[in-house]
This record gives sequence, structure tokens and C-alpha cells, in this order.
Amino acid sequence: MSIFEYGVCGAGGFSGPFISQWIVLSVIAIFISLAILIIIYFTGKLTQNVKANVWVKAELYQLIMTAIIVVMLGTMANSMCLINPNHILPPRVGGYEDNMFSQAANYLQSLRTKSYVTLLVTTLVAWVIGFAGSFTINYLVISASPLSGLNGITTVLSTGQTMLFTTMALIVVQEVLLHYAMTAMIGIYLPLGIFLRCFEPTRKFGGTLLALAIGLSIFYPIILTFNDIAIGGTANNNIFILSIKHVIEPITIIIKSPQTLIGNYEGLKTASYLAAWSKAIIRTVFLLVSIVIYLITQVILGGVLLPIFNFAILATIVKELSRTLGSEIDISNLTRMV
Repeated sequence: MSIFEYGVCGAGGFSGPFISQWIVLSVIAIFISLAILIIIYFTGKLTQNVKANVWVKAELYQLIMTAIIVVMLGTMANSMCLINPNHILPPRVGGYEDNMFSQAANYLQSLRTKSYVTLLVTTLVAWVIGFAGSFTINYLVISASPLSGLNGITTVLSTGQTMLFTTMALIVVQEVLLHYAMTAMIGIYLPLGIFLRCFEPTRKFGGTLLALAIGLSIFYPIILTFNDIAIGGTANNNIFILSIKHVIEPITIIIKSPQTLIGNYEGLKTASYLAAWSKAIIRTVFLLVSIVIYLITQVILGGVLLPIFNFAILATIVKELSRTLGSEIDISNLTRMV
């Protein structure tokens, strides 16, 4: 799904119903809070309550800060849509998407496609190696399976398949999280956090919502874009595709190897021929395994390892933002999980 379908970015920048929600809710909250402060201020003047006037001045400062936050958030969100990654990121073959939101979504979609293809290739290679390991040569009264030792490799590849299933699930979770950040965080939590921060009793909770919304809707897409720079892009994708193409020839060699044996039946009478044939098959198998390991490593790096670092960075950003906005989230237990 394209990030444009989320209703976040338009032709002129940040658009859709979210902007109107921000503006209406923020203006209403600020004016309501300002009206309350004016009433309390004049009441304090009439009753000569010095503490009330001091409190009003402090709240007026917080109200001004909230208005500044609204302007800054609008500018940052609009910049995420207007700034073209091709103009600020290191150049690469194929370039980038038109904005950070789309780039992050495209990166996860590409990573998910890689995981599907890698699982398919791993399954095919495991079958081919199992096929090679089952070869049995009967000569006179002797029955031999010179490649039976390859069956252990299929067990290892089976573990790789299990890891790929888990990685694919984590990649989908990241896509859902990005979708959630672009919809609920921007459309609901962000304006609600602004509204709640305008009032002293709910300021800490509003600051927490703002920190979560800013972290997930603005910083999370940026972090994913940096991941794309590290392991994505046309160049890395071409290497990925080239690796898959290199799988085809070795698989063909192994599948045709029984036919090769039948066509050289007389050669089986010599141990040297059988040894040379087995050596060629084993070399081909290890070529396949090395390619599969590369493919699995690429997928696990993007689907498991990098998200761990992403989570740690994002948690730190949210914690510091919440402290700046008037609250502080205790993430000590979460960081222990990482």
C-alpha cells in the first residue's frame, strides 16, 4: 500500500483531514485555555490573590510553548512530505521516493518481498540437497550413498526457514506500525496530545502522547529511511537478484546428475570417476548454501537486527521528547527487553 493512500501527503505537502484536525483542535484548546487563564487572572486581581496571578503567568508561558509546538510540528510534518530524499541523501542508482514517508513504506515493502523470495529459494535449495543426498548407487552386490552426508545440511536449512518465517512476521509488524503511525498517531494522538497539554491537570499525559506521536510519525520513518540507505537501494537489490540467478545453474546441475551417472555407467567401475562426480556435486551444493546464507543474512539484518537498534533509538527519542514536553516516560524495563 502506498503511503499516499494513508491521506498524509498531497501535492502541496502535508494534507488530508489531519491538518484540519490539528488546526481546529489546537486553536480550540488554546483559546479555551486562554479564556480560563483570563478568568482566573481577573479573579485573582479582584481577590488580590498573588499566588493565582503567579500561576496564571506560568500557565501562560506553557500555553505559548504549546502554540510554538503546534507550529513546529506542522512545519516538521510538512517538511517530511515536501523534502525530496534525492536532494539530501547520498546519491544511489535508482534514486529514492518523493518523500520520507513513501521512502520508509517502500523500504519495508521491498524487504518483505525479499523475505518471500528468500524463503522460496531456501525451500527449493533444501529440496535439491535432500534429493542429492538420497542418491543410491547399486553396483554388483554393493549399494552406496556417497552423498548421504548432505542430509545434515537440509536440517540446517530447515532452521533457516523457521527463522525466515519469524522475520517475515516482524517485517509485516513494522509495516503495520508504520501504517498506524501515519494514521492513528497523526490523526488522533497528536491533536489529542496538543489539546491535553493546554491544561495543567492533563499536561503530563498530553506531553506523553505528543512524544509518542512525534517519535512514531516523524522519527520512525526517518530511521527506516536510514536503514534503507544501509541495506536497501537498487545496487543491493541487484546483488540480491544476481545471487538468486546464480542458484539456477547449480540446481540444474544437481537435478541432471542422475542422468549424468546413467550416461556414464561404465565410468562407475572406477573409484576415481565416482570420487570426481561426488566432489563436483558437493562443490555445487556448498555454492548453493553460501548463496542461501547470504540471502537469509540480508533479510534477518533488515527484519530483526536493525529493528532492535531502531527500537532502542526510538525509545530514547520518545523519552527525551516527553521530558522536554513536560513529562517523562520510564522505559527502563523496555530497554532491558532489547
